[in-house]
Amino acid sequence: MNESSRFVTYEQDGVVVVHPRREVLDLTVAKEFTEALDKAAAAEGAILVDLANVTYLDSVIISVLVKRYVAQRQVGKRLILFGLQEYVEDLLKSTGLLNVMDIRHDLKSALKLAPKPVDEAEIATYSRSDDADM
Repeated sequence: MNESSRFVTYEQDGVVVVHPRREVLDLTVAKEFTEALDKAAAAEGAILVDLANVTYLDSVIISVLVKRYVAQRQVGKRLILFGLQEYVEDLLKSTGLLNVMDIRHDLKSALKLAPKPVDEAEIATYSRSDDADM
């Protein structure tokens, strides 16, 4: 288990779970959150982000999540969010990300999805979109 002051990461069933210890994820923790996700990405499996205690995300954190989601897909791995509070779920719905990102209700269902391979078409789509940004 790796503990920082604001994030706990641990391995379970071949994946890395990132657990924020704060209710509010915003600009003030963006660098530390990015570092926790980057460290988790070095593992072989999926990254699961436990948002059960998170009541607020700002646009910077959404950007961090989207960037890591795309990076994971490009290497054939998943980033799965689970345990969303109502506000966070509504926010992701209003941005359109609720229907794009891998989101599950709880750890058990996130663990079921984690080992499933990413569809090749999804990987190609994200790779092309990155090339278009350059």
